[in-house]
Amino acid sequence: MVKLLSKKEKKELKRKLSYIDEEILNEIFDKYENIFRIELKDKDLIIYYSNKPIFFEKDNKVFPTLNLIYDLGYIFLKEVKVDEGAVKHILKGADVFRPGITFFEENIQKEDIVVVEDPKEKPIAIGVSLVNFEEFKNMEKGKVIKNYHYLNDKIFKFSLKK
Repeated sequence: MVKLLSKKEKKELKRKLSYIDEEILNEIFDKYENIFRIELKDKDLIIYYSNKPIFFEKDNKVFPTLNLIYDLGYIFLKEVKVDEGAVKHILKGADVFRPGITFFEENIQKEDIVVVEDPKEKPIAIGVSLVNFEEFKNMEKGKVIKNYHYLNDKIFKFSLKK
């Protein structure tokens, strides 16, 4: 079902996105005035503007999409960078493991929504940190980021046009 978000629903969406700087949120909501939502068969919720997904909801969290990051032209989430060897796996939906990480922002806390970047600093995935920075520093192996969305997945390619 496709539905235009009401003012009340936009306010609730902003509340769920409170981890994003308020100034950036205001810019997003000013730029994308008529925002729609659609529920998919697998109960995922996609929020989109002008046929582009800009947010999605999964596991009771609302995530920005890579489409939104590319459209805005800058990164507004905490960052994790990976080496070239990890990229191909992440782009197939794999989670991010310690050996492939080359940079992990010091202010990342467990459960933070983060953007994963390739060695050229191109955003390739959105995920949730499973550890904080202190835990990360002491790890040699193990899963660090749960991958929720990556370049060319069903969310990135989502379109109402047939």
